[in-house]
Amino acid sequence: MTPRENKEKLMDIGKNVADLVKELHEQYPQVKERSLRAMIDDMIWCRDYYPRYAMYLNTKYGFKFKSPDHKRPAKQMLRAA
Repeated sequence: MTPRENKEKLMDIGKNVADLVKELHEQYPQVKERSLRAMIDDMIWCRDYYPRYAMYLNTKYGFKFKSPDHKRPAKQMLRAA
């Protein structure tokens, strides 16, 4: 998904980033809220990918977070070409 689609998805479900942070913090209390906010922002803006948190948000809210192209291994990018 593009950053725009991610932001639209947030509006569709009626949540904001702070709501997602609180919810993830309940699931993973060992992680600081500040860190979770940075991770969620990175995934929404397609800068980074965190599989554990992406899986939770993908299954619960229907996001389609995936690893950004610039983070894929070179071998995988060559196979796709």
